[in-house]
Amino acid sequence: SHAMSLPQALLTSCKAKGTAVTPLVEASLPAGVSLAKDARLICSPTTRCIVPAGAILQMDASLNTGALVVRGHVIWNDITQLSDTQWLCAGFILVESGGNLNMSVAARRGYIFVKDNGASTFSIGKRFVGARGGRLEI
Repeated sequence: SHAMSLPQALLTSCKAKGTAVTPLVEASLPAGVSLAKDARLICSPTTRCIVPAGAILQMDASLNTGALVVRGHVIWNDITQLSDTQWLCAGFILVESGGNLNMSVAARRGYIFVKDNGASTFSIGKRFVGARGGRLEI
């Protein structure tokens, strides 16, 4: 089998960046539509980024956050992704009840990188992408 190497910029940004701040600072995106390039001002490697119910995060740029909790919607497709290569880095990604993460990138390269930063949830643990009552479509 052929293993695809990860982009160097992703590795520089996300891999081996040490332990997350314990606990991560919770930061919620505002209601309505947020672009990832703007969400980076709220969601950082030291935050547990919340996409609240009713909110939409459009993945138009790479995003590196401590953890991502989706209660609203994350939309990532060939229309929202503006560059050829883009990524989402988090210690975990949890789609909760009522939430939806839809990643359908076909013509470009999109990466979800689950980093080893120590971020965890009590009920599930560390380093995962999953749904608990929400919808995860990749």
